Amino acid sequence: MMYFSIDNYLCEHKAEKINIGMSGADVYVIDNTYILKHIVLNKLKNRELFFSYKKEAQFYQAVDIKNLNCLPEVISIKESDDEIIILMKKYRMVGHANVNQTVLSKIMKALAMVHHYQPPEFLLQNRSDLMPLTDEQIINCINGWKCVLSEHKGLFDEKPIDKIAASINSIVLWHASGEDNLIHGDFHLNNLLFDDEEEIVICDWQNVSIGDPSNDLSFFLSRFNADGFNISERVLIGLYSKAVYELYGKTIDSDAIYSHMAANTLITSFLYWHEYLHGASEERVKKVYEKMAQIISDDLFPRTDGF
Repeated sequence: MMYFSIDNYLCEHKAEKINIGMSGADVYVIDNTYILKHIVLNKLKNRELFFSYKKEAQFYQAVDIKNLNCLPEVISIKESDDEIIILMKKYRMVGHANVNQTVLSKIMKALAMVHHYQPPEFLLQNRSDLMPLTDEQIINCINGWKCVLSEHKGLFDEKPIDKIAASINSIVLWHASGEDNLIHGDFHLNNLLFDDEEEIVICDWQNVSIGDPSNDLSFFLSRFNADGFNISERVLIGLYSKAVYELYGKTIDSDAIYSHMAANTLITSFLYWHEYLHGASEERVKKVYEKMAQIISDDLFPRTDGF
């Protein structure tokens, strides 16, 4: 039962609705100073998303922003069994046009801070490990990819899909054995903001979890390059490594991060991309598929009986 009158609050302030949200959440700019996020269980298209917003609210309340200052300043959080309200400071979007080497370095600095922050206890208690794929999942992925490739007859060799399928669970288990760090889980430009000092603020923590840092790096890179940028894994890892060293005096294993990024890309592409590539152009299919084929042929992962 809702206990906070949003309608009364909005009437008392200058409020502009800026995003209904694909998931059903309502987002408002309040007095051109704050952002109000309003989530009602019965309005969500997928009711399971309510628990992701619950996790975000719990995360904001568990973290000390003084020690993780790349988080938005949260003014108040109200929760009930069917409603969540988060009021936070308004920031400026980073935006694609603002990205340069300096900004990219700042983004990697913020990400390094996240990965080196002690995860809240509730995340450690409720962590979900990456699990091997079932035989049914693997078969569905094989069939899905071969169906996509068949739409471009004779242009793609199907052998890499069979090789990936034979190795995928070995790669999953190896990738799951990586570091246990706090990770954002949805790290891309649209979730990055500038504060008043032009430093990076990271928002939208519904997918926060425990995992390997390469997950955030890999996802950021895939979205970044899909938006028209062109940066390699090695360049991004170099910026990230520099940030880690400057912040914590720690030298990281760049080759291990590279391999885990490749593993994350391969797992995600094999599992999901075939669902989105039906009817896609040859160029788009080629970009995803040849990346997978290159990864599986590069022999980046420790050998097991699955290889």
